[in-house]
Amino acid sequence: VISCWCDGNAEKHSYKLLSTFPKASIQPKGLLATEGVISFPFAGENGARLSIYSHFFEFQSIEDNKIYLSNQIKKGQDYELIITTSGGLYRYKLNDVIQVTDIINGFPLIKFKGKKDKVSDLFGEKLNEDFLKTVMEKTSVEPDFYMFAPEKDRYVLYIKSDNIPKNVDNILRENFHYDYCRKLGQLKELKVFKLNGNPEQEYIMGCVKYGQRIGDIKSTSMSLHNGWDEIFKGDYI
Repeated sequence: VISCWCDGNAEKHSYKLLSTFPKASIQPKGLLATEGVISFPFAGENGARLSIYSHFFEFQSIEDNKIYLSNQIKKGQDYELIITTSGGLYRYKLNDVIQVTDIINGFPLIKFKGKKDKVSDLFGEKLNEDFLKTVMEKTSVEPDFYMFAPEKDRYVLYIKSDNIPKNVDNILRENFHYDYCRKLGQLKELKVFKLNGNPEQEYIMGCVKYGQRIGDIKSTSMSLHNGWDEIFKGDYI
C-alpha cells in the first residue's frame, strides 16, 4: 500500500505513481490540515469521508455563496470549508475548496479541489488556482504537466503535451475580470510555452530558487512568480 496525496494537483501524479508500482494499492490520505482532520479514506469509495465527529463543519457554496451544514450539502457541488474546533478556532476558513463526490449513509464523501486564496492579480483579473484547473479541463487536453504563470502584461501556459490546446485564452475570457482586462488592453493574449525537458524536476529547482524549502513544495496549476521561461526547458509557440 502506498499512502499519498491523490486529490487536487496531486491527482495526475498519483496515476503516474500507480503505473510505476502496478502491484501496489494507492491509498489517498483524504484532507488533512494543520488546523484539523477533515476527512479520511475508506477502501473502495470515491472520495474520503467527512470526519463529522472531529469538528463542527460549515460549507460555503461556490455557486450561491450561502452557508450549508454537512447534512445539507449535495453531491457534485463545490464548497469552501469552514471549521469550528474544540481547540478554539471559530468559523475558521481553511480556503480549501472541496467537491462532494457522494453521500453514503449520511456521510458526505469529499475531494480536495484546490486553494481559494491562491490568486494572481496583475490588473484586477483575480485568477485563482481552481478556476485555472477548470480552464484546462474545458480544453479536453490531458497534459503530462502544465502550469500558468504571470509575465509582465500577460499570462503564460507552460505545458508538456502531444496536443497543445489552441483556445485557452478564449476560455480564460469566460472570467469577467480577465475579459475586462483584455478589452482594456491591460492584459495581452496568453502565450504558450511548450516544455521538452523534465518539468517536474525543473519546477522543484525553480521553487527552491524562489526561496521554498524542499519539504514545502507542492504541485500546482498556477505559480505567482514570473521568469519560468528561464527555468523550464522548451520554447514559446
